[in-house]
Amino acid sequence: MPTTNMIEWTASAGRIHANGEVFNIKGANWFGTEGQHAMLYGLEKHGLDYYLKFLSANKFNSLRLLFNHEYVLSDPPTPYTDSRDGKATFDPGTTPELVGTTYVTMLETIVKKAAEHDIVVLLAAHRIHSHYPGQSLHAEWPGNWDGLWFDGQYPESRILQSWGKLAAKLCDHWNVLGADLMNEPHGGGWGKGGSRKDWVQGAQRLGDGVLRQCPRWLMFVEGVGYPGIGAVGDEGANGRYQWGEDLVGVHAAQVRLSNPQKLVYSPHAYGPAIYKTIPQWRPRPFDSGDFPRNMPAVWDRHFGFVPSATGQPLVIGETGGTMEGRDGPWAKEMVSYAAARGFGVFWYCRAILAQFGAIILTPPSVHSGTASTPTPTTPAGCSWTTGRHLAARSSTSSRCSPRRTSPTSTRARPSRSWTASRSPSARARRRRRRRRRRRRCTHAARGRRGRRTRRRRRHAASRRRRRRRRIRRRRRARRRRRCGSTAAAALCATPSTSRRRRRCRRPPTSPAAATATTPSA
Repeated sequence: MPTTNMIEWTASAGRIHANGEVFNIKGANWFGTEGQHAMLYGLEKHGLDYYLKFLSANKFNSLRLLFNHEYVLSDPPTPYTDSRDGKATFDPGTTPELVGTTYVTMLETIVKKAAEHDIVVLLAAHRIHSHYPGQSLHAEWPGNWDGLWFDGQYPESRILQSWGKLAAKLCDHWNVLGADLMNEPHGGGWGKGGSRKDWVQGAQRLGDGVLRQCPRWLMFVEGVGYPGIGAVGDEGANGRYQWGEDLVGVHAAQVRLSNPQKLVYSPHAYGPAIYKTIPQWRPRPFDSGDFPRNMPAVWDRHFGFVPSATGQPLVIGETGGTMEGRDGPWAKEMVSYAAARGFGVFWYCRAILAQFGAIILTPPSVHSGTASTPTPTTPAGCSWTTGRHLAARSSTSSRCSPRRTSPTSTRARPSRSWTASRSPSARARRRRRRRRRRRRCTHAARGRRGRRTRRRRRHAASRRRRRRRRIRRRRRARRRRRCGSTAAAALCATPSTSRRRRRCRRPPTSPAAATATTPSA
């Protein structure tokens, strides 16, 4: 049974709040349920618990769960095999909870399983139909989709009916975060296109409709893109905006929901790898000489300005890639960018465990909230907030607990005073945390530190050798100046039995030379 302690989600001051506490999203996209496969990819190999444990162990606190409106409204039985190739979609032995479910109850089962691992779920309308026939580089999607959030068979009224069906089933689950109203609606305009194709107006209609069904949820609104109508004030098709990335029009037209505290902007951004098959749409910044250092300025122009301009939070709904070639540096730059600006992230993966390289291999602060570098949206000294303990905390609490509470705990931790933070026990806890952080360093990091240490030692030894050579040269020069000649200097250099400072000893002169130099009588 769902817990009666619900989380009240709000969006204000550029942050997402759960019961009044700042909540940072570090999430994953898990594909499969949005198309004809009708099941999360990878479940034919391992069960749900296997993958959710992986996410929880790597400090992921959110999951973006994709669906299509066609299957929500028709609610077909969950398939055991893929209708396209006959391969198994899941193993009943490892995931028995999915046996006998329908499409909607399968989504509910995934939500319940995620709750057991303290993971919140964002419901995302990835497409209208399960597949789109037509000539396309991708056989199933996008096909001949026109990039709009409705069509002749599924007008906005039926789209709202689909959202209402999901809200009736899932609104009472504490770990459902909200609704991503439409995935990459590049066929619409932002601030232009008329009332029918203006995505700003469409998002307002859909968002208010879903909020009437479940006032607790947040509404995620993506950007537009090209080819399409574009946004007011953007660079047009020459800008080569990615689908869902173009939020430039927010400068001129903002989404106005009936409850402004439920709005989250959610652009998408991908790296160079996805443009191997569509090079004609490859963004020009990917080929710049200072790539990927040039990307933060590009992202700031496309969507990074939104929190400061509107006060609404921004969560990057899809990002990531293959981590091959130029894609690797791009992904690491994206994670650093999101961490520095406090943006939440839903990382791309077709199947969990396959493509999490950058976000897991980054410094611990990017995903744990406990290291020295900035954490995406975690206040200083606070950990990533995950788990059902959020539902039990008071909505008036303004700061997070210094430590993660037990998932079964229903008692909020008392806030610690400034004096208590300086007590001997507090200092001991900080020392223990520092020791744990040092132990958590990866082998690669230890290797880098070892290489740096060896390099510093080599440089220090080289400096000592050079200094000793300079000292010897100066000493020889002083001896030459005292003795007046190289030969005399050689005699000066002979060992002496005296403990006093060696003095220059002139070579003895011959008797003939002495006579020649004696004055005559």
